[in-house]
Amino acid sequence: MKNLTLLTVLVSIFLLIISCEKDVDPYSKIDTDNPLKSHIDSLVHNTFKDYAIQSATAGFSIAVIDGSQINYYNYGETKKGNKNLPDENTLYELASITKPITAEALIYWLNQNSIDINTAIKAYLPQNLSANLGLNGVDITFKHLLNHTSGMPLFPDDMPPLSDLVTDYDSTKIYNYISSHPLLRTPGTLPTTKEEAAAFYSSFAYGLAGIILERQLKQSLQTIFQNFIFQSLQMTSTTLNNVDNITNKAYPHNNSGLMTYRDLSGFAGGGNLRSNLSDLAKYVQAQINASNTNSLGQAILQSQESTIQINLKDHFALGWEFYYTSANKELIFKNGISPGFTAAIAFDKDTKKAIITLFNNFRSNNPGVRYLTLIEEYFK
Repeated sequence: MKNLTLLTVLVSIFLLIISCEKDVDPYSKIDTDNPLKSHIDSLVHNTFKDYAIQSATAGFSIAVIDGSQINYYNYGETKKGNKNLPDENTLYELASITKPITAEALIYWLNQNSIDINTAIKAYLPQNLSANLGLNGVDITFKHLLNHTSGMPLFPDDMPPLSDLVTDYDSTKIYNYISSHPLLRTPGTLPTTKEEAAAFYSSFAYGLAGIILERQLKQSLQTIFQNFIFQSLQMTSTTLNNVDNITNKAYPHNNSGLMTYRDLSGFAGGGNLRSNLSDLAKYVQAQINASNTNSLGQAILQSQESTIQINLKDHFALGWEFYYTSANKELIFKNGISPGFTAAIAFDKDTKKAIITLFNNFRSNNPGVRYLTLIEEYFK
């Protein structure tokens, strides 16, 4: 009888434990500084909570902008297992979000020197490259570099994989590649479908744009960005430089785990910037509020002008692109993807709203799906 009573007690305890485990909220273990007090707080949390609890997710940072109001949200860890929650000053790799900044810097320099954006680039590069800086009698112009109609490849086919620790493909190698490889298509050829636009997209062209700036100004691209853009906007942390000695940074991850920062060297203008929410919020507000009253404002406005339409919808500007919500609202947009990071910016100049997201996970972790969900809800 005593054994039966003991067994009954043990069974009851076991069932109680199972019941308690079932009642545990899986979202209660999410590490975040989201206060969950406002509608926006809840919108962000409900959009990303399922992503936050995935085992492969490292961390992410989000800024939601409404005019002068900026809300920052941070989740997860700067590195899997280190228990350090990111904040608005944590550096992430921007990848292709570098491109609008390169475009604005190049436009700034062109305007300063009264050079038309439709000018051929061959006069600003070594003469031995000229034969392959055009095709079928059409020369590559600065505009072709910036709106992905140069006829250049995404990356050269002799470049090491981007997942390598360091990609030391410098300007000399870029020059050598150009001198021995004809263009893929006639410069200025316009894509007619989204698939063609994706095929025309060229980080190579943006790397070359950055090299032209360095060659003409005899300064590093980081110094040029500082002088033309960062100082004016008080973007004190955004950098092309090595970040090994920076403590507050996110570490890149793919679904297999931790990776290492890369260095794009000669392609810096196409995707090597590192930044944080604090700096990017200033940058996006400058995009929203830009005017022709100063040189930087003029360059920003030019970078946002649509240059290519597909199916009667804006597609490529100069550095920036366009995204249409399901309600057909047009947003100015740019995303960036590198082997260990995913980033995106979208803003609406009419409502002065914007969303910035930075993830220290590769796209295979699918952070972009949640970002687009947030866009659809926020920009209704």
